[in-house]
Amino acid sequence: LLAGALREAHRRLLDARAAPFGVAVRSSAVVEDAESSFAGQFASVLGVGEEGLLAAYKEVVASKYGAGAMRYAMARGFLDQDVAMPVLVMAMVQPRASGVVYSRSPEHPGCAVVTSVPGLAAPLVEGVVIPERFVVLPAETPRIVERSAAATEVALRCGEGGGLVREAGGEALGDGAAAAVAEAAWVLEDHFDAPQDVEWALDAGGTLFVVQTRPLRGGSEQEPGDRPRAHVDGYRLLAQGVRAAGGAGSGPVCRITDRGLLGEVPEGAVAVVDVVDPRLAGVVGRLAAIVSASGSATGHMATIAREFGVPCVVGVESAMTRLADGVVVTVDGWNGRVYEGAVEELLRVRGPEPAPRSRDPVRERMQELLARVSPLTLTDPSAPSFRPRNCATLHDVARFVHQRAMAEMFGIDTLSARERRQTRRLDWHLPMDLLVLDLGGGLAPGAERLVPVDRVASVPLAALIEGMTDPRLRWAGPVGFDLKGFVSVVVRSAADDQRYGEPSYALCAPDYLHFSSRLAYHFATADAVCGRLINENYARFLFHGGAAVAERREWRAHFLASVLQVNGFIVTRVGDRVEAVLAKRSAEVIEDALVMLGRLMVAARHLDMVMESQATADAFARAFLTGDYAFDLVRGGDR
Repeated sequence: LLAGALREAHRRLLDARAAPFGVAVRSSAVVEDAESSFAGQFASVLGVGEEGLLAAYKEVVASKYGAGAMRYAMARGFLDQDVAMPVLVMAMVQPRASGVVYSRSPEHPGCAVVTSVPGLAAPLVEGVVIPERFVVLPAETPRIVERSAAATEVALRCGEGGGLVREAGGEALGDGAAAAVAEAAWVLEDHFDAPQDVEWALDAGGTLFVVQTRPLRGGSEQEPGDRPRAHVDGYRLLAQGVRAAGGAGSGPVCRITDRGLLGEVPEGAVAVVDVVDPRLAGVVGRLAAIVSASGSATGHMATIAREFGVPCVVGVESAMTRLADGVVVTVDGWNGRVYEGAVEELLRVRGPEPAPRSRDPVRERMQELLARVSPLTLTDPSAPSFRPRNCATLHDVARFVHQRAMAEMFGIDTLSARERRQTRRLDWHLPMDLLVLDLGGGLAPGAERLVPVDRVASVPLAALIEGMTDPRLRWAGPVGFDLKGFVSVVVRSAADDQRYGEPSYALCAPDYLHFSSRLAYHFATADAVCGRLINENYARFLFHGGAAVAERREWRAHFLASVLQVNGFIVTRVGDRVEAVLAKRSAEVIEDALVMLGRLMVAARHLDMVMESQATADAFARAFLTGDYAFDLVRGGDR
């Protein structure tokens, strides 16, 4: 359908105007030449015949996805959906000369600057040639006040029936024609009430065509009184050319010979190129300056450099050989000079401000996203507001789900009747009834209902058992005696249903363990993954409760937190409740942590009864950390 419409429109164009040289298929994106110029970022295909119309259309539309165009758009604050791409098809003109005119010269206040090349202007705007240049002073009869010759011997012209051909160059424009081009630019400036950047073409019969006009970017970058003097004493002048964008920038030279490596140009470099290719627009925002062997002050890249406030000097003879990689230079964009070293006198002068971005859609969308994702409002699991209906962000949802999942996991202290029938009892010498539920591979094949310790195949369970069976631990006899602590245990035991002595449970697999126990009126839970993938490994520990009064239970919690923190755990303690996690460690580290947790659970089982103060808790922590798991030194009075 679209192809048919294109062909029909092309036929209507040919009926209305003969096009012996084919048509121009060029971009007309809605964002071009508004807040940002997009100069040279999209494709224009010249000299297109009917057979190449569809391919040229596709090339132009696809050019919005070129790497340089996308980087430029992002830097100027545009997203993909902002850059709609209408395509303009125009009958080609066979120009004698063509080029660009600025109605206001950045270097010569009150004058226009006309640049031209023989034939089509594509080599000029693409920065591959040095054009003929005229500075025109407005008067009753406009006067040429400065002129420089072109440095090109080849012209690009339209071929018969379409296509482009290269021919010998020649004089592009005379003084009279240059004055006429400048006058047309002044008319456009008056019409649009702003300085203009105009692309033009002059055919063999002397007819002037305005191909495009856009607002002139940075047409007056510096007031005459602010411009630095032409030469700075005391610094070696390395090169000189033509001002394309004012300002001063300093940095190490980076010669760019492969446009495919633009992404590797370092931040703050002075880019030195043989041609000011518009693809540089993708990285210009991170450059200190640009120096080019060819190019024009009226080319696409000059426009972009001014948009970004980056100094640019073009027409620097032998720039690629005269400026060596890594050498620190200062580019004086106002006067078209390159100095060796950092010239502070130039760098102190305030350069032109970059063209403002009308908006920053990436930042806007990111802020919208973060507002829905990042804030955490559900902070207290014990608060009445900790409910699903109060989840305002994805962070809240994740927090709620995690908290509830952990509560369910750590709350497993009973099993269903069916699960009980599938459990096996651990055969060990400890006065603890431990039932093991094998999730698959946690016990050696053929294990009976009574499982010896050496038949445990689960790495984390074996590590926990190793800690709990450490011979230095005291299972029989008191760890100490305090009358107030003993009385508080008796009173609490009479008042509370503690279900003391219920069996403990271990759910295990080769690299997984969930252990839940009730020891001496408190609850202890360990959950761990101990495998090959470090990012999935963790050890979590939960401990709360006890029989003594709240103050003593809290001192025991302080003891536990102190030991866990020294062993690398991230610890949260609220009252007598301690939660700790050690994540993303090697299997060896997780095993060691589980051995330590086994010792800690057993060692802490009666300590709330003897905790008299925080100093006592600290003394017990020091003893445990030195390997005194029975607390002989503490019981002996060394606190």
